[in-house]
Amino acid sequence: MSRTDGAAEGSTLLGCYAPLIYLALAIGDGQRPSLDPETLAFEIVRMLDDARQAVSHLGLRRTEIEDAEYGVVALLDDIIPDLGPEHARVWSGQSLEARRFRSGLAGDRFFELLERHRRSGRQELLQLYLMCLQAGFAGRLNQRRPQLEALIASLRSELYGDERPPMPWSDHPPARGAAAGLAAQRVPSPWTPLLVAAVAVVFIFVLFDTLFVEAQAAKAAQRIEALLPTPTP
Repeated sequence: MSRTDGAAEGSTLLGCYAPLIYLALAIGDGQRPSLDPETLAFEIVRMLDDARQAVSHLGLRRTEIEDAEYGVVALLDDIIPDLGPEHARVWSGQSLEARRFRSGLAGDRFFELLERHRRSGRQELLQLYLMCLQAGFAGRLNQRRPQLEALIASLRSELYGDERPPMPWSDHPPARGAAAGLAAQRVPSPWTPLLVAAVAVVFIFVLFDTLFVEAQAAKAAQRIEALLPTPTP
């Protein structure tokens, strides 16, 4: 399978969507984008375009490419309105799902797609959907947390057994080592890799910018730095 310079951050589906997952994790961890809601939406759409271009080189079917983006879009639509009234207003007027898919059913459809790919055994798509759940997507299960947590646990066991799931940057050994070093400073738990990513998101993009050797990934890294304030050491 041929690769091009558009293949972002490794050659995996998780790698292609890592910048957007990092953004969701950072927001969930309390980071606040410095851009106004309209500009933030514009930048996220550009990042989605970059990710879709990268994913197009992975050999997936068109429907699988669309389903992958749908999962990430559902995650962002679920999280960004929590940034405040202005973000909620902009997103209620035109969500990413409405812009990209002309629909507004992600609260249910996310889980329908998840079960479809679960039955077909599409591992990469299931890994991406699991990451979206762990990064904060709840949808129709927002008021049914025990059911949501049971689903996450079931998917984790199905995909990884007792092993920790790989981080989206796991194709890059230096970044993986740095993440492991950060993880060692935290209490071990199934959520540790995700919490580490949320806390370290800005540092990852600043310190490991040279790891994004592909052009699209470099652009995504620069956009993340623009979206999130640099934390004080």
